[in-house]
Amino acid sequence: CINNSDCDDGVACTLDVCHGSHQCSFTPDNSQCSNGHYCDTVEGCLNIDDCASVSCSPHATCVDGINSYTCNCNTGYVGDGFICEDAFL
Repeated sequence: CINNSDCDDGVACTLDVCHGSHQCSFTPDNSQCSNGHYCDTVEGCLNIDDCASVSCSPHATCVDGINSYTCNCNTGYVGDGFICEDAFL
């Protein structure tokens, strides 16, 4: 590479830099992504999985949103998603 434009990797959220050794580097820049997203150097801005750090009930399913999540009790169970009890007791 001769200048930074020679290093365009096609991913909008990376900082593409040409180094003196004619090598390109692609650094993720999360500030280029909207709130609730992070920069992946291959796929671009991706949603942060908010369910990854949540403990829903073992009888519930976590639904990921943008900067949010919802725990929903599975069929046959009732509750708030964090505590789900058998609906037929």
